[in-house]
Amino acid sequence: MTVLKSYPFRAANKDDKYYQLIIENSPESFDTYWLLMKQRFKKRSVSIEVISDGFKNLIFRLLCYDRNKRITIEELENDKWLNSPDFSKSKTRKELAFAYMQVIK
Repeated sequence: MTVLKSYPFRAANKDDKYYQLIIENSPESFDTYWLLMKQRFKKRSVSIEVISDGFKNLIFRLLCYDRNKRITIEELENDKWLNSPDFSKSKTRKELAFAYMQVIK
């Protein structure tokens, strides 16, 4: 996860708590995953609050363990976050740059 300058999980195995949540792929695991990420980055004095729910949802769908449930190119092209009126490349670049600056402080 370039935005947070960190990997979305520590190891791609079922013993990794972050990876387990990605494998589970449920609304509850999504919420738990981002809560754990928030706690993980709070220890580094980094806020992930600047990352929108739409972006978080897209990342989780991209990382989906089950390839049959993983987002397709067509679904990606039609993703709500990518097609929202609030989304713009320049705004997203600014948000990513801001989040990145928080990480490297």
